[in-house]
Amino acid sequence: MAAGMDGGLVPILVTAGAGTDQVVGGSVRALHLRFSYLEAVRAAGGVPVAYGGGPDAAEVACALSAVGGLLLTGGGDVAPGRYGQTERAPLMGVDPERDALELALARAALDVGVPVLGICRGMQVLAVAEGAPLLQDIASERVGALAHEGRGARREADAHTVRLEGGCPAGDLLRRSAGGDAMAVNSFHHQAAARVPTGWRAFAWAPDGVLEGMERMGPEGAFAVGVQWHPEDRWRASAADRALFAAFVAAARRRLAVRTGAV
Repeated sequence: MAAGMDGGLVPILVTAGAGTDQVVGGSVRALHLRFSYLEAVRAAGGVPVAYGGGPDAAEVACALSAVGGLLLTGGGDVAPGRYGQTERAPLMGVDPERDALELALARAALDVGVPVLGICRGMQVLAVAEGAPLLQDIASERVGALAHEGRGARREADAHTVRLEGGCPAGDLLRRSAGGDAMAVNSFHHQAAARVPTGWRAFAWAPDGVLEGMERMGPEGAFAVGVQWHPEDRWRASAADRALFAAFVAAARRRLAVRTGAV
């Protein structure tokens, strides 16, 4: 476990999907979370805390008060009703309980300034939490769209490039780390934010125009970022993806130090 460049360890709340484990006599509900998320957080100096609580406001506030940052992980589709639509394309892995929890976590974290990193579904949760709709199925809603689903691909494999725009901290960071205005990313999604939410700025776009990265504009030192690719699978080889996790954990460390009076 690394302590990170800026100091001590910091707890990071990490969301997880729900599934079932087979036991004698049947099955039980279980949290499902790929270790790659945990490893990326630990490498950046964070202590990952997997969370499977409920969306009650008091419970969410209690959970967020104990950590420095929130990592919204990938997973199934957000239910269309959450962004004012009905189902018009085949959906995958919709989990109403997870939707309720992660939207409550996202909104609460954004309200009080807890640093947030949303990955794939997590970026979509941030978009919906901030009032933006989703493309329910990129392939059927975007003429000439790339194959974003990544069927049969290795988790760390290049899928396409993204164009990086500067002018915001996340975009500037990735441009510096990638050494230019483009970087290769992996891709395992069939949905995406249909537009940039109000108060956010886009910093990454796929060649087909799909939004791949966005950042909430806030005070200096704030951190609320969503990316559509999976940096947790690429941080070992990608300086830009390592830098993204490092910046997230550093922001979480600063936030926790201010809240606890350590600075």
